[in-house]
Amino acid sequence: SMKIKYIITIILLVLMQFNCSNGPEIKTETKKLIENRSIYLNGGLNANFGGKSRTVLKIDLPPNTVEWYYSFSTTKGESGTQNLNLAIQLAALMADSSGLTSGILSSIKVPEGVASADIYLLDKTNMAKFIAKEDFDGEQISYAMEGTVESTKQAVVRINDITSGTVYLGLKNPSTMNSVTINIEVVAITESTIEPILVKTP
Repeated sequence: SMKIKYIITIILLVLMQFNCSNGPEIKTETKKLIENRSIYLNGGLNANFGGKSRTVLKIDLPPNTVEWYYSFSTTKGESGTQNLNLAIQLAALMADSSGLTSGILSSIKVPEGVASADIYLLDKTNMAKFIAKEDFDGEQISYAMEGTVESTKQAVVRINDITSGTVYLGLKNPSTMNSVTINIEVVAITESTIEPILVKTP
């Protein structure tokens, strides 16, 4: 019976241990880095006459970013904005699936685009080259494959290779003649650890 008492005591101690240490909680948040924005870009030829066919968005990734997304769609010329609702959709999907899953990407809806756009993920050096159109002078512009799309009318792009610091999205209208409006939104997913508050029992 001594042995049984001993086993019961150990079981009780183990159970108490489980009760006290819920461990740190992971808090996942969606943070809008760039609100739904409409960017008008001229065709490459017209850009020589005062318009511009490319522009850059600066992205400061918040601390504890685990991944980030941008979604975009295109409209012809200056024909208005489209609501992308990327942050809203991401928050809803994450609440449903309790965290990040690869299925999230295919569940996000994007309005259908009508004209092609190129979007490059650049560091500061290559951003400067991109804006100066140095690729026309035979300069090589390096960009991150994971965050880059070319000749695409609409897309949702997920980046989890580069999750800290400042990066740039280079937006380009690949058409020589036609202008385009790119509607874009950028959202980061952050994960921070909340340490449990240990309540001392008297």
